[in-house]
Amino acid sequence: MKFFEHSAKKVFESEGIKILEGHVAYSPEEAMEVATEFGRPVVLKSQVLVGGRGKAGGIKFADNPGEAFQLANELLKLEIKGEKVKHLLIEEKANIQREFFLSVSNDRANRTPIIMASAEGGVEIEELAKTSPEKIIRYNVNPLKEFLPYEAREIARKMGVGSELVSKIGDIIWKLYNVYDKYDAEVAEINPLILTDDGLIAADAKLEIENDALFRHQDQVRQNRFKKKDFAFVKLDGDIAVIGNGAGLT
Repeated sequence: MKFFEHSAKKVFESEGIKILEGHVAYSPEEAMEVATEFGRPVVLKSQVLVGGRGKAGGIKFADNPGEAFQLANELLKLEIKGEKVKHLLIEEKANIQREFFLSVSNDRANRTPIIMASAEGGVEIEELAKTSPEKIIRYNVNPLKEFLPYEAREIARKMGVGSELVSKIGDIIWKLYNVYDKYDAEVAEINPLILTDDGLIAADAKLEIENDALFRHQDQVRQNRFKKKDFAFVKLDGDIAVIGNGAGLT
């Protein structure tokens, strides 16, 4: 089961990984309202479950609410690799100093989890893997042993990020692995992890749970199922469900 970016980010945040402030918009009017609340430039990101949205024109930057309205109107008409854009994630525009790539996935050949990391993140990571594979650090984790923080720091050191960032990036690698392990993930990825004046932040998030393990993650399954149908699902205590229509019409 694949997560939309905004849902994956909430999971990452719950495990201690810092994310950008953002809100989901389902219409140009909502996008303009969010941009107005921010009061500064924003990024509008199409929420789809396929890759390559940046190159497909699915990410736009707006300097003001009016521009956010116009761009949201365009994005919500897009279809990216056969998937129609139904909602957007609106975030504050970050002042990016550096970009990194972090990923934990299944190494089927070796039957172990594999951590991949690079000091050069962003949309061109696939090209980097082809042209300069030595710039991507690969570390197979023994699934029978606990993955420890010092191992994560060693990966960060091999990335060549500089001594001032080794501990901080190592901590994020360790937390990302914990997400992968806790949620029975096939992939848990941050690309890019950005360095800003506010520290290291997951600017994008990818999370995919193994289908055979979904019975252990029913809350996430319900939320994703409702989001795909454009419903907001909020779990409450008790046995009575409420269907709300908004605008005082409930």
